Amino acid sequence: MEYFHDDLFPSTNVTWSPLFSASEWIDLSTMSPDSIPVPEQISLKPQDMQNYSEVKDQIAQEKLEKSQSNRSIAFGNNNGVGNGNLFDNIDESAFMHNFSTMVQIGKEKQELVRLLTKQIHFHYNNRFCVFS
Repeated sequence: MEYFHDDLFPSTNVTWSPLFSASEWIDLSTMSPDSIPVPEQISLKPQDMQNYSEVKDQIAQEKLEKSQSNRSIAFGNNNGVGNGNLFDNIDESAFMHNFSTMVQIGKEKQELVRLLTKQIHFHYNNRFCVFS
């Protein structure tokens, strides 16, 4: 379901309807501040949408529960996160597989950064060379 972000799109003033008549506009400087009319405000929210501010706490809770579920599945624990210690009930073989995969990805990124740095230094150093 999509929600209307009333935090980003608050109610707005009605600008197509005048607040004053011409004579009231001329007399505006003599009016007391309490008698100056306040512009009418309308909501931009479509009728079929619900305000995000009404459900944001519920959505945050659902996201937290989903991330905890995903984390427990990633570590090989299908029963959810253990009570107390985060590493309770973690399948050690699944953890080691995920850990070694992360280490391998890290090594590949390191090698890529090393090659790019080498290439940048080569181009930087050669831009000052004059070839005859």
